[in-house]
Amino acid sequence: MDRLRSKRKSLGKGTLSLIFSITAIMCSFTYIGDGRRSVGAVVLNSMNIYGATSIVSIILFIISLFIGIKYPHHIGARPGKVLSIFFIALITVLTILSIS
Repeated sequence: MDRLRSKRKSLGKGTLSLIFSITAIMCSFTYIGDGRRSVGAVVLNSMNIYGATSIVSIILFIISLFIGIKYPHHIGARPGKVLSIFFIALITVLTILSIS
């Protein structure tokens, strides 16, 4: 019975990794209204910050990645880390393809 308790994951700082990943995904890849403005653009435009949606989402993904690496034994840390790695790579590839 003690072995099962030692294997359980708990809520903690590592759980924020998944929360930051989901927030960054919503910021970049969720569109509202007519489909031309992302949720992040709407929120940032309401704060008079224009054109920084991808920068904010990358910062959130990097924070999520570091939290997932630092606290791997908390609930949601590993999925947050995996999502961050995937979407950082996706944003990088899409940025490179749009430049050329």
